[in-house]
Amino acid sequence: MKTVHKSFFIIVISSIIFLIIIPLSVFADENDSFKTTYDAHYIPLLNGDSKVNLSISIVNTRADVYVREFSLAFPSQFSISNLFVKDDYENITPVINRQEELTKISIPFSYPPIGKNAIGHIYMNFVQKNLFKTEGAIWEIIIPTINNKPNTLFNVSITLPKDSTRILSIAKPKPSQ
Repeated sequence: MKTVHKSFFIIVISSIIFLIIIPLSVFADENDSFKTTYDAHYIPLLNGDSKVNLSISIVNTRADVYVREFSLAFPSQFSISNLFVKDDYENITPVINRQEELTKISIPFSYPPIGKNAIGHIYMNFVQKNLFKTEGAIWEIIIPTINNKPNTLFNVSITLPKDSTRILSIAKPKPSQ
């Protein structure tokens, strides 16, 4: 009888230790266990396309959850090409799912950041269509935005061609400066 109690006790203790040591994996956009910052830099090209450099920082705000994979979706009218993705450790081959209205990009971390205040970065470079167009002396821009969620910051910078004398008009998001 002692052997049965001892085995049961060892199994229970082992299970508790396993649950404490192995954090729970969740989707970053389903709760407020993360702070996410997007730094997007747009460079319009004269053919109407734009080079985009996107840096995403994800900070765990809890010790018991982490992000294994990060996903973004772009409206199809703003199609992307020449996609390059990496995290803090290596180049990543994303999973791209093109649908009628959206292009979804899923990016697995090569080594997910685990622990409270652990930070993971994703770096993306790509060419995007239909963000800029010229109307006379004005550059018109529409930037796809991130859904307004708590603990999310979206920073945008734009570098216009040096020889351009056009004025920049931003439809959305509303610029802070």
